[in-house]
Amino acid sequence: MKTNVHILKMKDVTLAMFFLLFLVIITGCDLLSSDKKDKTEEELFNGVSFITTGNAQLPAIAISGGGQAMSIISEIDDKQPTGVIFSDASGKSLVVYADQNGFPRRVTSSNYIYIFDSFDANQNKVDIGVISPSGDIQILRKIEYDQSIYNNLSKNFTEPGSPAAWKFASAALHTASTVISLTGTDNFAGTLKSSTILAVGIAVTDSDGQALKASASGITKVASSFGCSENDLAGCTSMMTNLSSSHYNSSKSKIESKSDQISVTEGALDTGFGDVQVTLTWDTAVDLDLWVTDPDGEKIYYGNDQSATGGRLDRDDVEGFGPENIFWESGMAPTGEYKVEVDYYSGGLLTNYTVLVQAFGNVKTFTGQISPDETKYITTFSHTAIPGEVINQVVNESSKVVTDRKKSRTKS
Repeated sequence: MKTNVHILKMKDVTLAMFFLLFLVIITGCDLLSSDKKDKTEEELFNGVSFITTGNAQLPAIAISGGGQAMSIISEIDDKQPTGVIFSDASGKSLVVYADQNGFPRRVTSSNYIYIFDSFDANQNKVDIGVISPSGDIQILRKIEYDQSIYNNLSKNFTEPGSPAAWKFASAALHTASTVISLTGTDNFAGTLKSSTILAVGIAVTDSDGQALKASASGITKVASSFGCSENDLAGCTSMMTNLSSSHYNSSKSKIESKSDQISVTEGALDTGFGDVQVTLTWDTAVDLDLWVTDPDGEKIYYGNDQSATGGRLDRDDVEGFGPENIFWESGMAPTGEYKVEVDYYSGGLLTNYTVLVQAFGNVKTFTGQISPDETKYITTFSHTAIPGEVINQVVNESSKVVTDRKKSRTKS
């Protein structure tokens, strides 16, 4: 009997020891997993890996585990940022080109091009031009942005991917995404605005330099959604640089393909506006003149820069490219018909022009070609409509030059 009890006790001890060993193994695995997780977190900066690439034009990239990346653009040197690319693992991107103060000036998305102008730091407002894939142009005034992120913005660009560079680039990206999301043209901008990686970039301080550098070793832990292989730091850096370069080159191609629309949009944003605004730009160093005849029959041009109805020529470009601009302030433009013409004043080159007409809430773009000593009729519009289609023409397709209702050239 005693022997049986002894055997039972031995079995209980054995089972207890086995259970204890099991607990040790499980706990050990948890500890190892926790150590591995803690080590990964230690390699990152607030969940983001910041790397330098050795590429002068795209010197630094930040990647988060959510499949998002930011890349600094530097078109001056590898230290001073001139823009930023935000992209995700699905291939979408927003490319921002900024001025020396960190304000976005040109932005490309997957479909649209955005032109920013007239930042008002007192009212936190900015004007923006939106160019669609088809080339249609929309001008939006007084869109709100957050000026506070520019307070005490450092420009201590000591090295590629410095904290100051990241904060500068993040400020430009934040403003671009905030304003674009308000236009209702790009859902990706709204996603970007609330992204973790952008929040981390904005919160970076000059004292975070060493921590940003240390986070580079964690790139393969967060960039797997982009196709990076674990523990291949050099390969992952190269792959992320190539992806950023692809977004950058695509953005440049979009800008080049819409250069005429961009030029006239920038001209319209930089000049007077109101109920009626007519803006002219062109692509050569010749002197073109914009003529607008108001409903009373008075022609506004370089020889008569203001009409009795309040129309005014506020920009007369004589050196080439434009803009020239005629406008009526809000509440001043009379109802009736307005005639728009372009006159070739001097020069010897066949020239492509773009005219943007904004009148009483309607917008239309006209493009074409004009020869020396020619006056080109563009359109006649009223407070109800702007007749005519958007015309796309290039210099070597002379057969497409518009000659309908051509007017004789008259000069005062």
